[in-house]
Amino acid sequence: TGKHGDVDCNGLINSIDALKILRHSAGLNSPPCVALGDVDCNGLINSIDALKILRHSAGLAPGTKPPGCPDIGQ
Repeated sequence: TGKHGDVDCNGLINSIDALKILRHSAGLNSPPCVALGDVDCNGLINSIDALKILRHSAGLAPGTKPPGCPDIGQ
């Protein structure tokens, strides 16, 4: 198991993870840990998740998440 948001399973959560989510959403490929990309725990892996990862990478609050949903990086 990896960290929440680490879709390429390299131990880092950064803009590359967001890019890989966008590529996955476009049907171009699926990164190895794509399931970790659902950072808002809504059952979808999409551009909103990518935006939340970018905000996290920039040191900004990623936004709201439901109770029980792990923080990005956990």
